[in-house]
Amino acid sequence: MLLGLLASSMVPGVTTVIPLFQMYQQLKLMDTLQGILILYVSGLLPMTTWVLVSFLKQMPEEVEKAAKVDGASIWGLLWDIVLPMIRPGVATMFIIGFIAHWNEFFIPLVFARGENAKVITMAL
Repeated sequence: MLLGLLASSMVPGVTTVIPLFQMYQQLKLMDTLQGILILYVSGLLPMTTWVLVSFLKQMPEEVEKAAKVDGASIWGLLWDIVLPMIRPGVATMFIIGFIAHWNEFFIPLVFARGENAKVITMAL
């Protein structure tokens, strides 16, 4: 599954513009901030998954087992134990995503042409 995600991130973004444009027109997501947000999040999803999986593999299993012995539920384990331990990875991917999409000009040019979905990179 991880190799599939890695392979999907190697596909140039320009090759997916026409199918995405048609899909966005059918779903009425053109010129909406929600549509732009979906594109931005899904664009970095393969790389984010790849990085966060490596963070999760570095986490010691003993910590999870100790939390289970102490009676932590699965949501408590994820929220109170796992998430704080992978917080540096989440912060890193947030910063990388912010910088990557701050420099993005092509996606807003194609998918946010109207006044309803102005993004700051288009205004600059």
